[in-house]
Amino acid sequence: MTHIHAIELFLYVLATLLFFGFLPYLFFEERRLTKHIYGKLCLPSWTPPMWAFTVIWLIVYVIEAVAYTIVRLRGEWTGTHLLWGLILFWILQVFLMLWTITFRRSLGWSLLICIIALALAGVVTWLFWVVDIVAGVLMLIVAVWLLFATILAIVVWWMNWECDVPTICRTYVKITQC
Repeated sequence: MTHIHAIELFLYVLATLLFFGFLPYLFFEERRLTKHIYGKLCLPSWTPPMWAFTVIWLIVYVIEAVAYTIVRLRGEWTGTHLLWGLILFWILQVFLMLWTITFRRSLGWSLLICIIALALAGVVTWLFWVVDIVAGVLMLIVAVWLLFATILAIVVWWMNWECDVPTICRTYVKITQC
């Protein structure tokens, strides 16, 4: 595969990841809900500011796109590690999108989805590592970020376990509709 094809593949994967990542914000009014809900939750002192999540997720999507491109270009389609790595990579993206949607609606469900996403990221990291060490290291960075996000989600859930996120959402909708 030529360098032009590699760049095209990278850009295609990056665009797809950004689509997955920001789709909830386009169709579910997530941005306004996030600001409202995030301000109502009890958060640990070590929680990054809300704007940092956007920056970090953009970096994560670029890292994932590079890792995916490396693996896709290095491996043979007949290899089990490659095939399962690529399949689980896209399943991971679906779970990350679901996490974005469920966080605003149910802290418990979002925590469960976050734990599943972390497990998927661990498996994808290992499968990518087998195909290419650089891709594995890049996915390890993603897995570490997801580990931090999972720990944060556990702590937020624990601090707000009596909190009813849908009630917060309904209150927000009523306020904005008046």
